[in-house]
Amino acid sequence: MNVLTISLMLLLSICADALWHYIDVPSTHTETTPVLFPIENTTSEGNVCGPIRIIDKGTLPMPEGVSSAHASTLTALQDSPSLPRAPYSLAAFWFAGSHESAPDVFITMSLYDKVQQKWRTAQSVTTRQTLQAELGVAIRRIGNPMVWRDASGRMHLYVVATGFGGWAASRVVHLREQEPFQFTAERILPLTPLVALFNTSVLVRALPQPLNDGGALLPLYFELGIKYALALKVGPQGELHHVRRMSRRHDVLQPSIVTKSPTDAIAFMRSDGPAQRLALSETHDAGAHWHDLPDAPVGNPNSSVATVQLPSGEWLVAYNPVPQGRSMLMLSQINSLNGLRKPWDSEVLQQGQAGSEYSYPTMLVTRATDKTKSALSSYSFDVWLTYTDQRRAIAFMCLRVQCQQVQP
Repeated sequence: MNVLTISLMLLLSICADALWHYIDVPSTHTETTPVLFPIENTTSEGNVCGPIRIIDKGTLPMPEGVSSAHASTLTALQDSPSLPRAPYSLAAFWFAGSHESAPDVFITMSLYDKVQQKWRTAQSVTTRQTLQAELGVAIRRIGNPMVWRDASGRMHLYVVATGFGGWAASRVVHLREQEPFQFTAERILPLTPLVALFNTSVLVRALPQPLNDGGALLPLYFELGIKYALALKVGPQGELHHVRRMSRRHDVLQPSIVTKSPTDAIAFMRSDGPAQRLALSETHDAGAHWHDLPDAPVGNPNSSVATVQLPSGEWLVAYNPVPQGRSMLMLSQINSLNGLRKPWDSEVLQQGQAGSEYSYPTMLVTRATDKTKSALSSYSFDVWLTYTDQRRAIAFMCLRVQCQQVQP
């Protein structure tokens, strides 16, 4: 990369930082009613969830002859006449190839067969060459995928891609499912305010947060010299509404959003700062505005974090807690109402020797197949967790949690 290119990118970083303090990507959509988080995603004081236990674990099938895997994302599937899913209930996506940033990296997918209760053979979803042909622009490398299921059950993939430079010169490519499990690139998302020509250095990682209008908040982050978290609001079919900055800090990225109420949510963020602790931000208007909170009382060695909410309102947080490296993967269960500042109830999911890596977790909560009825209504939920295992595979765990709701 020559001096002129570096100078232009630094100028973009400074300008984008200033612009996002005052300007959002403009919306072409007028909201007539307030958009809130779905009530099923918020705290329910009548629910009590018991201990979590691991009922299944292993690694996802790797494409034949591929030696590296990283950055998985998950979604639950919704069956419909136009998009038949049976017998599959989950889809996992990640990037695979000879190594990160290699020209042979592609996005791959594995489907979970709920009848056979196993993950099916991995299949290619898209490559940089395919994206290049569909978009008509140069694609040098591809990376993190993020999947979202829209209001009709159709999947959307958002994939990090670069035309020049490293990940800091990335753009976000939007792919839409046209036929069952078949994706086509539609566009590069226009995410940089006022300077679409330099639409760069915006990336994706964590799962979207649904909204009650059928749309979602897609967590993004800017990473060019400075780093900060962003939230993109999309409509029920993936139409772009607006982007909001989630933090005024310059050392946070890869936000993961978890809700507290129809209006309130917390973003847990990877921190690149000297404190090496998980960073936090919150909203009180369903993502329209965000402000920073003090850091969480746990470590974060500049590593990705995943969050989900249980029916009891408690949060699960998966993260790397050690000061250096990613050799330990921790799962913490905290009270969403008052537990952020208290000691977290935590257990180690994976731990290896120095230099080993269990990183980039993703979590998804689904209703388990078994449901019992008694004086207390009892429901089982599965927390699906995927993560990078030594950069050689994507590992998974299925964690079962039993929840009860007192009948009036």
